[in-house]
Amino acid sequence: MTRSRLKKVTRTSGFSLVEMLIVAMIIIILTAGAIIQIKPMLKASRADAAVSYSLNQIRLARERAIDERRLMRVTFTAPQTIFMEYQFTDPVSKTVSYLPVTLQAGQTGAGIVTLPYDMNFIVPPTKPASAPDLIGSQTTALDFYCAGSACAGTALYFNPDGSITNVNNDPVQGVVYMARTGDELSARAVSFLGPTGRAKAWRFLRVPSPPAATPTQWAQQ
Repeated sequence: MTRSRLKKVTRTSGFSLVEMLIVAMIIIILTAGAIIQIKPMLKASRADAAVSYSLNQIRLARERAIDERRLMRVTFTAPQTIFMEYQFTDPVSKTVSYLPVTLQAGQTGAGIVTLPYDMNFIVPPTKPASAPDLIGSQTTALDFYCAGSACAGTALYFNPDGSITNVNNDPVQGVVYMARTGDELSARAVSFLGPTGRAKAWRFLRVPSPPAATPTQWAQQ
């Protein structure tokens, strides 16, 4: 009697092949759904990281220029590199040059920063009616202006008084744009004001109608 019961239990324990296939299909469906949900979040996270890198380098250069009483230079290089340097005067030859920023104990922020792999310095795929802080025309990734006119160059100079100028020592204000090619929602921007050195981060938004008159806009982060 006991042996018969033991055999019966042995035959009915465990999972059948059909049950295992059903469980596997459920796991696959749940995993696919999670991937679909996570992918847009990862893209948005990389876009936010790109604008944070750019904003932080501008703020860090300004802080170092003020703290160290020296000129700092930040150069934006396509497609996705930000290069920070400091002005150095040779004590013997009095030659002025710019050297890469290197980290010392207790310092944060590297001299060379690269945007996430899929983000580049490019104009926004879709241009809202107004640029961030109403600066520029949104026609170039590095939209810099001196005395109200577009000024060329990819470098910003940060002075000990906190102001930002161009290579000719003219006060400069502008916007740095970055985005993922063909993805308007990934567009981000950093605006800065030369006389004060103040910088702000922006993100592209598509506003559902109404209001139909402003379907897209820049919103400060």
